[in-house]
Amino acid sequence: MTKKNEEIDKDLETKKEDIVNEGAGTKGTQPDVAKDTKEGEQVEKTYTPTEYQDGINKAIASKLPSKERMQKLKDFEDSQKTEAEKQDQQRKEHEGLKTKSTLLERENKILKRGLTEEDADYVLYKVGKLEGEFDDNLNTYLEANPKFLSKETTKTTTTGYKQTSVTPKSDKESYLDDKYGKSAYYKKK
Repeated sequence: MTKKNEEIDKDLETKKEDIVNEGAGTKGTQPDVAKDTKEGEQVEKTYTPTEYQDGINKAIASKLPSKERMQKLKDFEDSQKTEAEKQDQQRKEHEGLKTKSTLLERENKILKRGLTEEDADYVLYKVGKLEGEFDDNLNTYLEANPKFLSKETTKTTTTGYKQTSVTPKSDKESYLDDKYGKSAYYKKK
């Protein structure tokens, strides 16, 4: 590190320590002398949590470096990078974008074949593990597993009513049900 970096780091560390030490001693109450009280008496003023937090935030904001200074520090660090580091970073970003693009293209091809999203994720994983050209592997996998290609979905709907078949009762059963139906020992048929 250069001397300038070391100075900035030391400056930041001392400011952090000052902020921590300043906030550690307060508990949210401070003695305050009121004008209406008798001589010699002190009244403790209590602060609400929001007032207490606002005071801490103001103290921290006054001790931290400004946004401009932080931006200058970041620019300085970027200027210290070597050309090789910059090229390496750009190469990594390019490879990440290329991988993401390839993945999206493959997923698009699978979805165009008529698979659902859930099946598409599974097929993408399975076909991606195979060696060779992706399109060829996709065709062979879907030929071997035609269950993924079925576009028909069976959907059952319910109306909320139970459908049961009712058999007509004979007159004798109706008579017995009416007469003894409330009895605990009688079983309805």
